[in-house]
Amino acid sequence: MFFSKNNNQPNPFGIETSQFKNLQMENLEDKATISQTVLDQEVGSKSGGFLSLTISVRRMKLCLILIIFVIGILFAKAAHLQIIQGSQYRSLAEGNRTRIESVQAARGVVYDRNQNLLVENVPAFTVTLTAGDLPEEERDRVLDDLADILNMPRGEIEALLEEYKDVPYEPVPIARGVGHERAMAIAAQQQALPGTDLTLSTLRSYATDAARSLSHVLGFLGKISPEELETLPDEYQRTDEIGKQGIEQAYETELRGQSGQKIVEVDARGYKAAIITEEAPIDGTNITLSIDADLQSYIEMRLLENQETTAVNKAAVIALDPNNGEVLALVSLPAFDSNNFSGGIDNAAFNLLINDESQPLFPRAISGEYPSGSTFKPIVA
Repeated sequence: MFFSKNNNQPNPFGIETSQFKNLQMENLEDKATISQTVLDQEVGSKSGGFLSLTISVRRMKLCLILIIFVIGILFAKAAHLQIIQGSQYRSLAEGNRTRIESVQAARGVVYDRNQNLLVENVPAFTVTLTAGDLPEEERDRVLDDLADILNMPRGEIEALLEEYKDVPYEPVPIARGVGHERAMAIAAQQQALPGTDLTLSTLRSYATDAARSLSHVLGFLGKISPEELETLPDEYQRTDEIGKQGIEQAYETELRGQSGQKIVEVDARGYKAAIITEEAPIDGTNITLSIDADLQSYIEMRLLENQETTAVNKAAVIALDPNNGEVLALVSLPAFDSNNFSGGIDNAAFNLLINDESQPLFPRAISGEYPSGSTFKPIVA
């Protein structure tokens, strides 16, 4: 069977060209519409639409000027701190890291005319406390521990800190002549006792066993008062000791010598980390007196024997060399012991001395007032 072709009959599987072209045109129109919408939105945003804010050129200039001004102030302040005040703050920072400590010179010793040693220096441990290195939150504990180890009332330690509160970074001696056992206890616990230090120093020892009246001749050392400090050279510190009577006072400059100093590096708790530099001190000058210690002892012994048979307990004797006027003996009774002042005398013992009616601290041989003798009678006798 043969089929015949009919050109007028529509093809059910075909697509008309005109419809395809119309569909393409519609798609192009839709794309154009979308592109135009996006373009309109972009133009709207650039032209101050609701999608963004507009910053004017004037405001931008003001902000820029403000930023430059602030940066200029910061730069000027930094330059002022580092260039103009740089040395000052550098010194302060260095002061927090380093500390200058005085090194006491060995005090001169004293001999009598026969080279018998009357005053000498003996090694001793000294415990000091620097108030500026004592943390406030640990103050009570540290003071309690120190009082327990040194077997002294805590009130005495607090009184010393109060007395020297004007020099918080000077080590304040709170105990001199500390025994070996207590010194080792301080050394073992030093890391737990901020502000404390254990130093090897010296104490004065006076040869008054045979003649206590030598104490009036030799004198003793004592703490410097604020009034005395104002009249002394700059090398003296508030915590130093000074001669208070007798030879110790009269020859203070010669006996003291010249102190040295050392610069030490310390940590935040005041502990010494290293010694940076050290200047050695110059020891004091030794002194030889015209006093004859044996003669002084003999005269004192005879006076004490006489007091046992009389009601008199006060006496003074001066023995001179008629050839040159040198003082061979200077006896005042009653007397005291200078060794009681070595390392510091406690308040109870000092009150006993100053309240004693016989006045043992009074040097009668040189300060007493007595009627003059008839020195002319031997001539006319």
